[in-house]
Amino acid sequence: MPDELFGEGNASAALNATTGLPLLLRVHAIRVSNTVGGRLVTRDPLLKERAVWAMEDALRGLRSINDILGTFRTLDTLNPVVPDVLDRAEADDHKTIEGVRVFMDVVADVLARAQAGRLDGSDFDRIGLTLYDPFHPAVLDLEDRLRRARDEVRLVLFRRAGKARDRATASRATIEEIARTVRLISLNARVEAARAGDHGRAFGVIAEEIKALAEQTEQASAGMGESVEEIMVHLRMF
Repeated sequence: MPDELFGEGNASAALNATTGLPLLLRVHAIRVSNTVGGRLVTRDPLLKERAVWAMEDALRGLRSINDILGTFRTLDTLNPVVPDVLDRAEADDHKTIEGVRVFMDVVADVLARAQAGRLDGSDFDRIGLTLYDPFHPAVLDLEDRLRRARDEVRLVLFRRAGKARDRATASRATIEEIARTVRLISLNARVEAARAGDHGRAFGVIAEEIKALAEQTEQASAGMGESVEEIMVHLRMF
């Protein structure tokens, strides 16, 4: 399974990995078809054995993807956008699950025959026929639904980011206003400290610290604004 499906990493990569699941299903299905055909035509015992290994691996891949489409999409280890896309696409739709399950059942049976040394041309025909229907139509339908769900999730994420930017902008304005007020208070405090002479020295030191704090606050606010805009630029590319 693609690593991008798991963890709290890049949402864009997780979305792409999710919509790539139908392609992975096809890849594993084609591997099965090719290895069955290869085992039938080769006379090399080692190649026959490797063909069985490849079929076993492809079947594991099919099952793992089928699990993600079904009940495993609730796993806590998945990237948060993955279950969202799968739910919106209704990836556990009966047509999809049934189409993949029927193909996996045929593959499992053909694999058992290969392991027992009883593989023949009819097994290759069964794989091909089940690939054609119901597997291929189910995967095509799933692919279309996943793409539409991905676009919906992208739009939701972009809108959320826009609202977050608005809140950050409002907070930045508040911070800058506070910084200006603090700077003004610092200026007044320094004036009063100067009037007080020696008795106001300590107060003057405090006033300078307040001024420095105001300047740091303004710099942090500017940095926050730049970061927010950079995030929005990346989201537009997303």
